[in-house]
Amino acid sequence: DKPKQGLLKSVPAALPGLTRAVKLQAKAAKVGFDWPSVDNVYAKIAEEVAEFREAPDEKKAEEYGDLLFAMANVARHLGI
Repeated sequence: DKPKQGLLKSVPAALPGLTRAVKLQAKAAKVGFDWPSVDNVYAKIAEEVAEFREAPDEKKAEEYGDLLFAMANVARHLGI
């Protein structure tokens, strides 16, 4: 079996960011790292929006990335 660490390394870094995010999440889901339902993902998005809004300017980019990653996850759950 391929080590779990290598599982994510197989997703090319050259992919567009959101495409790569969906592929990383799909790979992680195959080994059990996933939300049980899309409702859990919506809750995570709400949490990330709050964190983004409250973040100081120097942390905005990081929090925005977290929000986009959560949005990509909801897209994967909905097959978008």
